[in-house]
Amino acid sequence: MGWFGSKHDSILIVAFDGKSWRGRLFEYRGGTWEAVGDVVEATSRNSRKLPKQIVEFASSSGAKRLRVLMTSDLHSITMDLPEDADKEELHTAMVYEAASDVGIDAHILRVAAVHADRYRMGGEASVIMTAGFESTLIEGFARECDQAGLEFDGIGSLEMAVLAWHARMGEDARLLFMRRQSSLYVVPACENTPFTFYPLPIGTDADSSDAAAERNERAAKRLAAHRDLPLRVVACGEVEPARLDAIRPMTGDGAEFLVLREFDDEIMRHAVHAEIGGIEAGCALVGPPPAPRDPHRAGTWLALIIILLAGLYVGDRHYAFERDIEELEKREAEWKKLVAERDKAKNRLQAANARYDAIGKKEKLLKGDRPLPHALASLLAALSSGTPSFSRITEIVQVDAEQFVVHGVTRLPEGRAHLQSALRRHGLAIGESKDTALATGEQEFEFHIEMPEENSTFNDVAARVAAKAEARKEDSSK
Repeated sequence: MGWFGSKHDSILIVAFDGKSWRGRLFEYRGGTWEAVGDVVEATSRNSRKLPKQIVEFASSSGAKRLRVLMTSDLHSITMDLPEDADKEELHTAMVYEAASDVGIDAHILRVAAVHADRYRMGGEASVIMTAGFESTLIEGFARECDQAGLEFDGIGSLEMAVLAWHARMGEDARLLFMRRQSSLYVVPACENTPFTFYPLPIGTDADSSDAAAERNERAAKRLAAHRDLPLRVVACGEVEPARLDAIRPMTGDGAEFLVLREFDDEIMRHAVHAEIGGIEAGCALVGPPPAPRDPHRAGTWLALIIILLAGLYVGDRHYAFERDIEELEKREAEWKKLVAERDKAKNRLQAANARYDAIGKKEKLLKGDRPLPHALASLLAALSSGTPSFSRITEIVQVDAEQFVVHGVTRLPEGRAHLQSALRRHGLAIGESKDTALATGEQEFEFHIEMPEENSTFNDVAARVAAKAEARKEDSSK
């Protein structure tokens, strides 16, 4: 089957009976194979070439594939086939077993084979029925089909197809399949005999030679040995009345006589369902021999596979690296965010530690016996009792350990003088002082106050204040 073929493509089944070729087209419809159109027939005794009528019918009917059935002697081999081998390995094993019986060298032999027990007529599972065909015959059909645009599936035994149909119709009956010059005789297993099949020297063509009588007598004895079993006679072609009268005494009065062309649709249907190269279908078929392997082909495919795998690996690694880079960039961004948060937390910690230390110092100062400097405590005491009404202190600035600058605002014209007098009553020396009239009608004042030491007198403090004031004047004049 081609690259784009389907197992349900239409199939042309062609059967050769030794005198003529008959073909029937089958199409897969509604889940089953159905015969369509008319039967094509071509008279020809050339078994190695498809008639022109058959090829033209295949092209006009739209057939995609072709299978051939033709007469062939059946043989049996006994062997156990390995279950893990592929079809071609099994075929090779059977060819070397069957080559001596078929009479064709193993290297040019192709066999269609089936387990004898598949016909349900008492055959053993280890017995394999085979039909041999020359490889050149199959290759010739394949070339003809290729030239006609067909796919050649394979070739099978007409005898096996008829036997499969016969077994389906009645497993307990004998079968005599009459070809032109010989017959296939099949006997089902019974109480005294196993399942057997062998050729008989009688055919549909009349034979008036001296040896014919002897052959007919031997065939009659073989047939008489199983008269207790029903017999179905299938003639490959039309039988002349005189020849039929000569055969009836050998087969007995109860034999059923049929001509193949009367039901060849059913025979061909078995070929449609057959698996090429399989050994499980009653109508076994075998395809052309596999093409010889190109010694460079395996290397070419191997190189292509390596290149493909390398490309897939590189693509996979490239994709993986891109994913890794994206992940690392994401982790880097998250890390930078964490570092920034860590720095913020560190700064907050330092600020909190500084605040904690400052609070600790204040707490320690407040818990001491003298939380405020003596000078500031004296100044606050003086301001709390000496600040007049309608006045307020806006700022106290400590210049050094003993000097403070007091800023304030008053609405009383004499408020500045009252505050100055109150500060002096508390022993505070007042140095520079100034006031400024504001647009609001208030006066803004400023006192430079020198705090006395614990054992100093007021005069001492006043002298120090005057000295410092004089020094500041000198500095400003410079």
